[in-house]
Amino acid sequence: MSKLILIKHAQPILDPAVPSRQWRLAEIGRKQSLQLALCLAKYAPDVIVASVEPDELVFGEETADRAHERFATAVDVVLTAHPGQTVAIVAHGTVITLYVAHLQNLEPYPFWRQFELADFVVCSSTGLILNSS
Repeated sequence: MSKLILIKHAQPILDPAVPSRQWRLAEIGRKQSLQLALCLAKYAPDVIVASVEPDELVFGEETADRAHERFATAVDVVLTAHPGQTVAIVAHGTVITLYVAHLQNLEPYPFWRQFELADFVVCSSTGLILNSS
């Protein structure tokens, strides 16, 4: 069985003058990333995948159900391509929250509130581990 690690990105420098996909990490984001790497080392991911910005605008235009469906489909594609491996996916906290809430039958909002920048969740057949880095 594959092990799935869902990673919420670190703190970027918010710059409304450029598309979010071009934002760089803030100094605190760099520190978060170093701590995150130390925490993730024990899981030894075989594959690390980053989410890709969609071609069309979805922010504010996409329902939670549709966002979950889109992310779940992408996760399934990645896991199918890497059977039996430990796969790490870096994405936005909202879609990770929706995915985990659906998977674990949780209320999304309380989970989202505790899921900080540069946190991760490990999903496996034995359950769910939330790490606060």
